[in-house]
Amino acid sequence: MNLEAKALVSFLQKFDEHPFTVKIGDEEAQIGEGKSEFTVVFNKIPSMKDLLTSTSIALGEAYMDGDMEIEGDLYHALNMFMGQMGKFSTDQKSLKKLIFSSLSKSNQSKEVSSHYDIGNDFYKLWLGIPSY
Repeated sequence: MNLEAKALVSFLQKFDEHPFTVKIGDEEAQIGEGKSEFTVVFNKIPSMKDLLTSTSIALGEAYMDGDMEIEGDLYHALNMFMGQMGKFSTDQKSLKKLIFSSLSKSNQSKEVSSHYDIGNDFYKLWLGIPSY
């Protein structure tokens, strides 16, 4: 296992309340003791800086980008991690930016446009109005 992978496994060791497997490439590591309840597959390792700054954002983005996958029950894996939120590194400033991103007028304008300026063709499809 390369140094980056070893650092990731070492970081994940603190989430050991429920045993799980970490898979990076062809390498596997066991977290916690007992039979593994699910496997976390890393297709790309998140940066340690991001994990140490805000664990939830780094893991969430890795999952959304397809850099991380869960083999097994996704909801069980999420519950296991969420039950250990106190062990997460949290950057309050980054979280506030995500949560309160729409407070600025420019962001509000973009959000309104993205939701409502979708054109008549979209509504014709939903309303069953034929195009001529």
